[in-house]
Order: sequence, then C-alpha cells, then structure tokens
Amino acid sequence: MAMDDWNDRAYGLPPFKEAAHLTGLEFMQKIVSGEFPDPPICKALTFRFVEVSEGFASMAMQGRI
Repeated sequence: MAMDDWNDRAYGLPPFKEAAHLTGLEFMQKIVSGEFPDPPICKALTFRFVEVSEGFASMAMQGRI
C-alpha cells in the first residue's frame, strides 16, 4: 500500500439515504471499495479497512514518526 493512497482517502459519513438499506457487510464493502468514505476515526488512528467478508474484517495501519 503506497503512502499516497493514505493521503487520497476521503473521510466522513455517507448520505443516510444511501446507507440505510444496506446490511452491515454491504456497508463495509462500500467503504473498502471507496464508494463510501472511511469513518473519521480511521484518519485519527491512521488505519483503514482493506478487506471484509462475512465474519471477517482486515485493517491496515500507517505508523507515525
């Protein structure tokens, strides 16, 4: 994962009307694909979701110096 990828991420909340009908897994898949922004906590703690499936979520973190 390149450093530039971290800086290009959008953070925030998706529109309620777009997210309300989704299952939790569908919601998370949209975050991973970039269709929905990463949750703001991801920016604060420098992590993001990289893969999700039923009963599984993988995250990557970026270290700070």
